[in-house]
Amino acid sequence: MNVAAIMKSPRLKVKRANSHIDAIIRDSAPLTKDLYEITSEPARSIAVLTQPDCFHLAYRPKEPVTDHFGTIIGDAVNNLREALDYWANAALRAIGENRKVHFPFSKEWKNLETSRHYLAIQKSFPDAAEFILKTIKPCWDTNRHLWASVSLCNFNKHNDFGRKYRKHQRPIWHQYFPKLYRARGCEPPIYHHQVRHPNHHRQ
Repeated sequence: MNVAAIMKSPRLKVKRANSHIDAIIRDSAPLTKDLYEITSEPARSIAVLTQPDCFHLAYRPKEPVTDHFGTIIGDAVNNLREALDYWANAALRAIGENRKVHFPFSKEWKNLETSRHYLAIQKSFPDAAEFILKTIKPCWDTNRHLWASVSLCNFNKHNDFGRKYRKHQRPIWHQYFPKLYRARGCEPPIYHHQVRHPNHHRQ
């Protein structure tokens, strides 16, 4: 079996996913100036003053920041999910099976062995199925990092990563990505939609 041939396409997908993750970090730590501007405007520290006596600094997005990152994150998780499907299909082709399969996932490991996609692989390539079941364990309760890739990918098929899934909450992808920053030696950024404060050096 030619392992290099089996892994070629999955590795390219992972490489592409990593490039998207690097783009997220590059554009967010610090936040790229392509996405915002800081303006300085004359202001009054007391409303009744006839002349401005200070300045207000305002952060103004040039485009919705969550939309920018949501698109990149969607591309990243889709490539990660596709890498797994590519691997499963390439493994089957290596033994002469041309049927299309999907890499199996299950929320609970105890149910993985009876899932539809697992059974499809087990029928054609039992050794690969056993490797998935006993080594990879692609389930929420046994391999949460891998589970995140499929759950985010499924979410992205039907939703916009940039949208807030409940009023006054952050976009859904905020809960998944802090470890990606720290893995590359960065701290996750913290943003405020608007920052305004007076300049106390009065005119």
